[in-house]
Amino acid sequence: MFFYNLDIRDTRRELCVLIPAYNEHLVIKNSIQSLIKTGLRLEDIYLLDDGSTDRTAETAKEFQINLIRNNVQMGKAESINRAIKEFEIPKKYRLMSLLDADTQVNIKYFEHIIKAFDDNPEAVVVCGQPKSLPHNWITAYRAYSYFVNHSVYKPGQSIMKVITVASGCATTFKTDLFKSLEWETDTLVEDMDITIQIHRKKLGKLFFEPRAITYTQDPRTIDDYIGQMNRWNTGMWQVIKKHRIPFGWTGLDAELALLLGEAMAYSGFMFLLPLWLFLKPSFVLWLLLMDQLTVISIVLWACLKEKRWDLLKYFPIFITVRYIDYGILLSTFWNTIIKQELSLEWFKPARYRTDSPKEG
Repeated sequence: MFFYNLDIRDTRRELCVLIPAYNEHLVIKNSIQSLIKTGLRLEDIYLLDDGSTDRTAETAKEFQINLIRNNVQMGKAESINRAIKEFEIPKKYRLMSLLDADTQVNIKYFEHIIKAFDDNPEAVVVCGQPKSLPHNWITAYRAYSYFVNHSVYKPGQSIMKVITVASGCATTFKTDLFKSLEWETDTLVEDMDITIQIHRKKLGKLFFEPRAITYTQDPRTIDDYIGQMNRWNTGMWQVIKKHRIPFGWTGLDAELALLLGEAMAYSGFMFLLPLWLFLKPSFVLWLLLMDQLTVISIVLWACLKEKRWDLLKYFPIFITVRYIDYGILLSTFWNTIIKQELSLEWFKPARYRTDSPKEG
């Protein structure tokens, strides 16, 4: 079995999974079952119930996995920190996969993760590839966004060693890292905060393994989508401010400055579209045509590569959701960076039942 480290100098087991959960009764069963299908043992699955008021804990107990509960809700970062300490994970394991409670893993997920660590001795983190479970037009757009990120940006960042976010739903750590990391509650995106800490403290390299696939449940209503994007963008700007990006003057700082500068410029341009149409109508129409041709090309690529034909069906709606993204990026920048507002209000989309993914 690949879950054991045969190095006689290290008697720890190879890998465990930690799942922080709050009111996840509708999704946690599928998540645990997907882990079991990989061959992972029940005693290597750990769940931290952050004061749930539904049947999350009772459902987890049915599988006889390791479980502890917070009497009151502490938040994701503090829950992860508590679980790592109370389960003594660094003492017991060499690697720990952190997954969200709605995450289902590909049957070969851990094989690819462990091979990535073995092939890259300097790796301290390996990021898998999250994919969106299909449900409606919003999840189709999210699948499109994931595809762009994981087909273009993440592979390049991995090669240049400047991965900006190790996603909380698909990341595996060497547990020796934990003594140097601080799971803090001063931002809304603990996964990005931890990622930047690893870079800033020069703790090792982060790698992207596209074959290590997870399936995640994304918002199904526009209100939930806006709420989640607002939290993600607010948290991103909080991390930017906390770690003084781009003033660390590293490759990571340059990557984030380039990505965010481009995103802000394009968002601002799109919101001034009526003015540009008045001033330069032919140029703007040509630019919009090129933009839409680029998007449809990516959609067709995703359809062919991942068999997600729902992206083609809902493609005409994507431009509307993109405008929502532009507005959220600009408004959260204004509130967090310019107005210096401190918002730590956590938002989680409503869960719903979904089928397990069909793996090919």
